[in-house]
Amino acid sequence: VIGSPRLRHADQVLAIAFDPKGGRLASASKDGVVKIWDLANGREVRSYRDHEGAVRGLAWSPDGTFIASAGGSDIHIWNPETGKRMQTLKGHAKAVNAVAIRGDNKAIVSGGDDAALKVWDPASGKVVTDLGAQDGAVLGVAYSSNGKIIGAVTAKGSVSLWNPEINDPRLRMPLSKPVHSGGAYQVAFPPDGTTVATCGDRIAMILGATTPDGKPVERAGIRINEFSGHAGLVQALAFNKNGNWLATGSADNTIRVWDVRGSNQIVRTFVGHGDAITAVAFSPDGETLASASQDQNIRLWDMQPVDPNRNFAGHEGFVWSAAIRKDGKQLASGGADRNVILWNVATQKPEHTLKGHSLPVTTVIYSPDGKFVVSCGGDKLVKMWTSADGQLVRDLKGHEAAVMAAAYSDDGKQIISGAADQTVIVWDAASGKAVATLKGHRAAVSAVSLRSDGKQAVAGTAAGDVYVWDVANHKELFHFTAHSGGTSALAYSPDGTRIATCGGDKKVKLWNLSSGGTATLQAEFEGHSAPVSTVAFSHDGRLIASGGGDHVVKVWSTQLRNELKTLRGHADWVSSVAFAHDNRSLVSASVDRTVKWWDFQGDDNTGSYGHARSISIVTVSADGKLAATGSEDRSIKVWDIATGVEKLTLIGHLDEIQSLAFAPNAKRLLSGGKDGKIKLWDLESGKELKSIEPVDRVPALIFIDGGKRFVAWFWKPGADKESLGTLQTYETESGDVVETYPDRGRVLSCMAFTMDGELGVSGDVDGSVRVVNIPKKERVRGDIPAHAKSLADLAITPDKKTLITGDVDGEIKVWDLANREAREPISAHKKELMGIIINQDGSRFATMDKAGTIKLWNLADGKMLREWNLPVPPKAFTFIPGGKQLLTANGDATLYLLDLP
Repeated sequence: VIGSPRLRHADQVLAIAFDPKGGRLASASKDGVVKIWDLANGREVRSYRDHEGAVRGLAWSPDGTFIASAGGSDIHIWNPETGKRMQTLKGHAKAVNAVAIRGDNKAIVSGGDDAALKVWDPASGKVVTDLGAQDGAVLGVAYSSNGKIIGAVTAKGSVSLWNPEINDPRLRMPLSKPVHSGGAYQVAFPPDGTTVATCGDRIAMILGATTPDGKPVERAGIRINEFSGHAGLVQALAFNKNGNWLATGSADNTIRVWDVRGSNQIVRTFVGHGDAITAVAFSPDGETLASASQDQNIRLWDMQPVDPNRNFAGHEGFVWSAAIRKDGKQLASGGADRNVILWNVATQKPEHTLKGHSLPVTTVIYSPDGKFVVSCGGDKLVKMWTSADGQLVRDLKGHEAAVMAAAYSDDGKQIISGAADQTVIVWDAASGKAVATLKGHRAAVSAVSLRSDGKQAVAGTAAGDVYVWDVANHKELFHFTAHSGGTSALAYSPDGTRIATCGGDKKVKLWNLSSGGTATLQAEFEGHSAPVSTVAFSHDGRLIASGGGDHVVKVWSTQLRNELKTLRGHADWVSSVAFAHDNRSLVSASVDRTVKWWDFQGDDNTGSYGHARSISIVTVSADGKLAATGSEDRSIKVWDIATGVEKLTLIGHLDEIQSLAFAPNAKRLLSGGKDGKIKLWDLESGKELKSIEPVDRVPALIFIDGGKRFVAWFWKPGADKESLGTLQTYETESGDVVETYPDRGRVLSCMAFTMDGELGVSGDVDGSVRVVNIPKKERVRGDIPAHAKSLADLAITPDKKTLITGDVDGEIKVWDLANREAREPISAHKKELMGIIINQDGSRFATMDKAGTIKLWNLADGKMLREWNLPVPPKAFTFIPGGKQLLTANGDATLYLLDLP
C-alpha cells in the first residue's frame, strides 16, 4: 500500500460515533462502509461492509457492546469487536438517515426519507413504537440523557419532541414546531434535558424543551439562544459531556465551538476540512472533538485552550523575530530589548546574548549553512554574528532608516535587506559590501525574500505593493498590489515559482510569478481575525505558517489550499514564524515576550504525506520506476514505486486532475485538469514549465515523437447533451498548437490513445466507437456499433490490431480492428464496469468494476487469469512495465501494488 489511508474513507463521511469507553471512533460513509479507528495511531482496526449503498446513520451503544448503522432502508446491529451482525431492523420504506440508542441500550430510534419515526427493540429487531409520519423526511434523531424524550428534526425545518412511553396524545408529543426555513439537519440534548438544540439555515439554536420526565414547560419551543456566524448551512451539532459547549459544523467547511452557559461566544474555531462538515462528536472525556466531512476525512481537534509547545522566555521586551538553525539545535530571536538571543533548543536556555544594536531588533535570520546569524534593527544596521560563539563579524551599513527585513540566498553568497528608507540593498555576504541599491518603492519596505537561485527578489511595502526585482541586473521586473492594508511579510516557495504574502487585510495569499511579468493569485487564505504580520513556507513547500494580531499561529496547506491547524498559546500579537528544516516543527515570536516551539510529529492534521482525497488518475513511467497520481485534492504526486516514497508534490491546478502522461525519458510530466489547463512539469526540479489553457476539460494526454510533441483530448458538454470534443497536437517546448481535429456531435463516455499516439479511440453513450487517425486528422472508416449500452471504457493494443470495449453492464468485447469483427462477448462483471487497460506487450488486459473487483485476462483466448476483490474501490489502474505488477489508484487516496501471476 502506498499513501496514507488514516482516518479516511473512499467517499463522503456522513456520520461518526465515539466508543463510550474511549480510544476508538466509528465512521460511516457514502462508500457503504463503517470503519472503526484506533485513535492512538489513526489506523483502521475494523471495517463493516454488509450494507448496500451509503451509510447515513450511526450510533455506538452506551455500554459499548454494539453499533447500530443505517444503510439504505435497513438498520444493522453488529458487534464492534468481531464485526459480526447481531440483528437487522427492517421496516422503513426508504433510506434511513439517523439512528440513536437509548441510555439503557434497550431501545433504538430511527428516522428516514419515508418520514417515519420508529422505536425498535434491538434484541428482537422489532418495532416497539411507531411514532407515525412526520411532516417530512427525518434527518436527525436523539435521546435525552435519561432516555425518556426523543427529539426529531425534518427536512421541512421542524423539531418535535416525543415521550413514547406515555399514551396520552397530549403528553406524548409535548412539542412540535417549525424552527428552520430551509430544513433542520440535526438535534441534540444537553445533559439536563430541559432544552434541545437544532441546526439548519446558517444557525444553531437552543429551544426550551420539557421537564426531564417529559412534561411540557412554559418555555417549551421558545428560542433561548441562537448561534450565528457560519457562512453556510449548519448541518451538524453536538454537546460536550457537561453541556457547556455546543459544537457546530457547516457547509462553509468550518467547525465552531460555542459557550452556551456563559458568554454565548465562540470558544474555538476549527478550519481544515476541504468540504462541508457532515458530523461532529465530542469524545467521552470531552478533550477531543471529532469532525466528519464530504472531503472523505475525519479530523480530531484538541479542545485544550493551549496547544502543546515549548516556551523560550528571556527577552525583556516584545520579541519581533525568531529563526531556526538548519540543524534544529539552535534558534535565534530578537526584539525590542535590542538583544539577539541564541537558544539551545534541547535545554530551552540561552547560549549567548548578542548585544550591539542601539534600537530594537526587527529581524533575525540564519545563513543557509547555519554558521552565521544576521540581525537588523531600528538603528539602520544589519549585523552579522557567528552562531557558534555569538561573536560579531561585521556591520553592514548603508540604510538611512530602520531596517525591517533581510533574506539570504540559498548559496549563502548574498544578503538582501529592506528598510523604511524605501530601498532594498543587495550585499556581498563575504565582504559585507553593498553590491546594489534597489530603488523605486513608493513606501517603506517591510518585507524581502530571495528566490532560491539568488537571481530574483521580491519586496513588500507598507502600501501593500510587491515589487519583483532582477537581482543580477538590478532592475524592477514588475510590481503589483497584494494587500489593501499593507504587505507585512512575504516568502518565496522553495521551488521559486510562487510567493506567499500577508497583510493588514487579515489575509494570506499565494501567488504564482510568471516569467512573463505577471503575478496570478492561486489561493487566498482567510481565517485570521486581525491583521497578519508574518508568513513562512515549510522547506518542502507544502505548508505555509502565518501569525498576527489574533494571537494565533495558523498552518495552511498549499496542496489543499485550506487551513490545517491553529496553534494557540501566545498571549499577544504573533510577530514572526519560521519552520524547522524537518518541516515538522516551527517557532513563533510574539509581543508577549516569548518564543514558542511547536511540534507536528505524529499529527495527521498537517496532511504531510499522500493525497488528501480520492485519486482520480495514475500513470507509470516507461522504465517502471515512477508513478504519478492526480487527485480530487487538485495535487499531483510522483512516487518511487519500489520504495513507496513520495518524491514530489506538484501544485498548480485549480480543480481535480483528470489526465497525466510521462515523457519517454521520465524527466517531464504532462497534467490535465477539470480547470481546463494543461501543465508541463520538470520532474528534476518540481517546477511548472508551462501552462496551456484550452478552456475545455482534458481527460486524455500522450507524448509523441519522443517527447517533442504531445496530443491532448479536450472535452466539454455541449447543447442537446452533445459533447464538444477536440484533438490537438502541441509542440512541447513552445506550447504552440500544431494540428487540430474536431470530434463533435457525440456524447462521449470514454477515450484512449494508442501507445504511439497515432490513433485515438472514443466511446459514446449510444454504444458506438470511433477511431481517428490523429496525424492525418481523419476517421478510420465508420463508427463501430460495439454495444447496445453506453460504453464504459475501451483500450487498444500497442500493435493497433485489437480493440477491447466494455459497456456499463460489464460486457466485454474483443475486436479485430482490420475486419471490425468481435469475438464472443464476455460477461466480465456484475457491477458497473469502470475501466479497461492493456499491458505493454498486448498479451493481457485487466478490467475493474465499481465494487472494487479487478480481473486479469489473457487476450489470446479471453480466459480469466486472476481476480482481486479490493477493500476499497479503485478509481483508476495501470500495468507496471515488465508485466509483473498492476497499480491501482483508490478512493481512499491510497495506491495498491498487485502482483500478477
